[in-house]
Amino acid sequence: MLPVFLVFVGASLFVNGIWMWRSTTMDSSIQLAGKDIAVVNLFTGLLGAVIITLILAKSPDTASAAPAAYIGLFALTYLWVGANQFTGASGTALGWFSLVVTGIALPIGIHSLSIARGTFDHWIAVSWFAWAGLWFLFFLTLGLGRPLIRATAPPRHRATAPPRHRATAPPRWSQ
Repeated sequence: MLPVFLVFVGASLFVNGIWMWRSTTMDSSIQLAGKDIAVVNLFTGLLGAVIITLILAKSPDTASAAPAAYIGLFALTYLWVGANQFTGASGTALGWFSLVVTGIALPIGIHSLSIARGTFDHWIAVSWFAWAGLWFLFFLTLGLGRPLIRATAPPRHRATAPPRHRATAPPRWSQ
């Protein structure tokens, strides 16, 4: 079940990255609407919730239920992002939640690396560190309002420079 979920996590990360990158341009013809992107996020979050339910239903003990907790970090994040995109909420609370998740993801990455035996195990461990970095960027961008989108998603070349506040502000969830 995890590989299926990771496919949708990857697709969501890609689509969200394109959405944020295109939000830095003033050319509305290439911007993606937040509500369009919300569909991908909500589907990924709901898929995660279903997988969590299946894992918990089959888990004989708490140790075998741990993957459900890890998937829950992603599922709640994607559900929250999707909800924010539909409602137009600022995402500040999601940013602070992302700081907590960063603090959970780093030890998971360390533990995963310490028990890794094969290529997939090492890939998962490295992925946890990458995800922790992405959640931390969510914290900086949404929780603290740091203007990181321009640095991480530079705008395309254009004839006229956009207003400074537009190029550096986080995208509004309802765009």
